[in-house]
Amino acid sequence: MMVDDATLGRLADAITDHPNRWVSWPEPFESPMAADRRMRSLRDGADPAFRVDPLLFRWRSDDLRNILAGNTRRYWIQITCIA
Repeated sequence: MMVDDATLGRLADAITDHPNRWVSWPEPFESPMAADRRMRSLRDGADPAFRVDPLLFRWRSDDLRNILAGNTRRYWIQITCIA
């Protein structure tokens, strides 16, 4: 499952309009490496719908959600832009 362009645009707006506020990514990844690959590609401009300053864009593990998911092979993350 991939996040559509409209959702990518809303996520980019949410983190640029509210710096330092962490926002949950709407779908899980298969692994931390898959999440890193996708976030790096977004940071590097791979999808024009997701426009953020690459120097300010950050992501991290959503630890609580990952604990609650247990061993279901889902990896949740959060994103932000730093101020």
